Amino acid sequence: MSKSPPTDPRVPLVRAEGKVFAEGYPTLGPMEFVNAPVLLRESRSDSARAAEDSFRFEPSLYFYVGFSHPSFGEAVLVYEPESFDLDQGGATPFDSGGFHLNHIVVAGATSLTAKQEYVKRSDVPLSAWREGFARYVAEHFESAKAYVQGRRPTKDDPSHRLRDGTDQRAWTWELRLHRDHPVFDQLRHAYLDHDYAEEIREFLRTGDPNNLEVWSRRCGQGIIKNVEPGRSPHRVAIDDIARICG
Repeated sequence: MSKSPPTDPRVPLVRAEGKVFAEGYPTLGPMEFVNAPVLLRESRSDSARAAEDSFRFEPSLYFYVGFSHPSFGEAVLVYEPESFDLDQGGATPFDSGGFHLNHIVVAGATSLTAKQEYVKRSDVPLSAWREGFARYVAEHFESAKAYVQGRRPTKDDPSHRLRDGTDQRAWTWELRLHRDHPVFDQLRHAYLDHDYAEEIREFLRTGDPNNLEVWSRRCGQGIIKNVEPGRSPHRVAIDDIARICG
């Protein structure tokens, strides 16, 4: 008898914004969040661009499944898991930039050609990532909650990437979207660092009254979550996502 497919755990997509790039690339700072709330593919580092060239990826906007790293910025954006099912792009069960920089180790994949082949085998279209992710969590983790919380996988895979990974990004799924994306489309929540939120309040106080009205409505609906001073928006977001995953 064939095994029934695992239930979709509906772990949401996460993107952190606000990082200031040394290379001068655009980012979603507080002023942009108010006046031009669009996530831009240009908002990526030289190392991400190098990984795209190495693995023959299109220029992409990056999201991660149920996870965000504090180094990526002070605004944590959480999107519905099916947000990009009909879009062009791809997904891998690891951070491609980390793999490109050799922070993620894969047995037998040390040469550029071997690494390219491994990425090609691992990559799935956006229309198929949720099915692949459900199987991945069911096979390698105690639960979807354990995955979100960054607990180590309970079972390795043939590449030993899961066994040898020293960072959660070695087993966190990455999504690449081949277009810019309006911030509030399919947005579940935005978790804002206290100082970041304070800068937004200042722009709202001195700017267009229409922006203040829209922002106030979003706060009232619970979409915007201003995090208390001293708390990490990344930690708050992950705790909330883990509670939903159960």
